[in-house]
Amino acid sequence: MSLDVADFFDYAGGLGYKFVDTERREISTKEELVSQRENAFLHKIDEAKPGPRGFEIMFLRKNENGEIIFGADENLTFPTALYEGGQKYNAKNGQEVPLTPREVQILYKIFDGRQKDFHDVKTFLPTLSQEERVRLNGYLESVGASFVVGDRETQNFDELLQLTEATTKEAKENFLATKIDEAISKNRERFDTTIGKIFKIAGSTATLENFITEIKKEFGEDLISRRKDELDEAAKFLFGDKKPTQEEFREFAYRAFNPKQYLEDEVKRTALDMRRWEVKTRDENIKK
Repeated sequence: MSLDVADFFDYAGGLGYKFVDTERREISTKEELVSQRENAFLHKIDEAKPGPRGFEIMFLRKNENGEIIFGADENLTFPTALYEGGQKYNAKNGQEVPLTPREVQILYKIFDGRQKDFHDVKTFLPTLSQEERVRLNGYLESVGASFVVGDRETQNFDELLQLTEATTKEAKENFLATKIDEAISKNRERFDTTIGKIFKIAGSTATLENFITEIKKEFGEDLISRRKDELDEAAKFLFGDKKPTQEEFREFAYRAFNPKQYLEDEVKRTALDMRRWEVKTRDENIKK
């Protein structure tokens, strides 16, 4: 399995992807990737396409018995045959790639416990066959899983979904009441700081080309890729016949960059990542 991970590091690197761990620290060598005990993420910036591109990878590690390990230890394992005998995806190169069994995928989402996981579990749990549901229940029972929602705790998975459903409206209201004001304040402060830096860079550069170069140095390729159209408009405004004041540029930037829409999107993303329950097990070392 380690050889597979090392080969994947070389292959993905050749496509321009970079690896980071769950704390967003860069994984710069294949040895570091092989030693990872948790998931990792791949990302890259393509100037020809808007926004960063990336995805999460979940390592399938085996114990000495050849069983696939769930998480960072061997308290929960799956037989390799479960993957080998399951559904396959036909890749473009003609190879068959085994898909993660559906009940195992739901198990990952159960241990995540976020709002978006709750939605996925509700949607796909009813599609499991009786055999798949029996295996899912068996996995949860084998580690003594219990679920905490607010001040309530249960070991019954169906009751967990009922508790989460009952508190969904309250959770959204509480979240929105606290997070929107917080997000507005932080976003406006961050946006004003960014506008000030862009205006200062424009004032210290003689040409549009130098301006773009300095913007890349200050903010990185990610911002240039994500907000290319808006930055092009900002550059035209700053390097036009009439040099704007900082306040004039601030008013222009609020119209061009539309931070209100950005804020709404940010709040939605944060809401989807909000934890809805915690999972307790007999061994607290179990992690994805």
